Amino acid sequence: MDFLIAFLLAIVQGITEFLPISSSAHLILPSQIFNFPDQGLLFDTAVHGGTLMAVSTYYRKDILAIINSWTRGIKKKKLQEDRMLAVWIALASLPVLACGYYFYDIVSGELRNVAVITATTIIFAPLLWWSYLGDKKKSKPSGWIILLCGFSQILALVPGVSRSGITITCALAAGYTTDSAARISFLLSIPTIGAAFAYGMLKVILTGELDGVLLALIGFVVSGVLAYLTIGIFLRLLNKVGMAPFVIYRMLLGLTLFAFVIA
Repeated sequence: MDFLIAFLLAIVQGITEFLPISSSAHLILPSQIFNFPDQGLLFDTAVHGGTLMAVSTYYRKDILAIINSWTRGIKKKKLQEDRMLAVWIALASLPVLACGYYFYDIVSGELRNVAVITATTIIFAPLLWWSYLGDKKKSKPSGWIILLCGFSQILALVPGVSRSGITITCALAAGYTTDSAARISFLLSIPTIGAAFAYGMLKVILTGELDGVLLALIGFVVSGVLAYLTIGIFLRLLNKVGMAPFVIYRMLLGLTLFAFVIA
């Protein structure tokens, strides 16, 4: 993999990771359609590390509040709430981590094709739009809603579904505001992406696959910077225009891919 391809893939990862359009699909499609070379384990792990750094930095106040709640007493109500938020996020992350490990071969093999991505991209577009309709008044995360969003991440193991898309869909359908739905989704992403990064690093160490360290470093930096900027832009767009641009994009992409599949 040369510098240009690595740079482009890092851009794609950084922009799409936290948008409801599926980063995995956008990384698979270039290799499926344009015969881009596989990015390799080290590079894939590095861009996950970049996006993990981005979301952790953006929500650093929430993370510090959670850490603080575990290092101090729990008499104050706010500390109790932050501590329980951490517990619910941890519990909600277990299903997707277990399924991701158990079905790794299927997810990384049989499901990585244009036909699957076409179907999921189209099917989940109207679902995302439907969830956005109606009154949105809730803002305080409920443990059971976090758990439901956590379970929904299992569907995002299928390329094209989008982890952020399905979790935001669940939260919006439950009546949460767009800001709160995005916050739930992004906080849930931290242990999920963190586990993928840790698993990737472990495999890199065990296999000794250290080719392309410079490209991996570029991927880490580029994906991290763009992911951080994308989160801020996405949250502002949600408040101004809602989900319409992402629903339209998914439908256009899905229909384009459908034309490619049947051609």
